[in-house]
Amino acid sequence: VDADGQFDIPPDWNDVIVRQQATIDLLARELNRPRIKAEDLFDRRFETIAANALNAS
Repeated sequence: VDADGQFDIPPDWNDVIVRQQATIDLLARELNRPRIKAEDLFDRRFETIAANALNAS
């Protein structure tokens, strides 16, 4: 399968986590569920691996 377009893998997850937190907050409020921290869902040890691999190819 060939890919079309440009890959965009961020080397830093800060913006991703902010967007994820906004979604979590919205769903928690609307569904009357406990709010969780998006930061807890991301293992930052792996943050740069995909971006580095893409840049190396």
